[in-house]
Amino acid sequence: MNPAGSGILVRHPSDNDTGEPVQPTREQINNSSL
Repeated sequence: MNPAGSGILVRHPSDNDTGEPVQPTREQINNSSL
């Protein structure tokens, strides 16, 4: 059901390499609305 790349979106949007908050991508927004 989920897109092929949804497996890499298990981390919180702000949980990036630099630790700074980041804007959620369009894929992340779509996944969260499912």
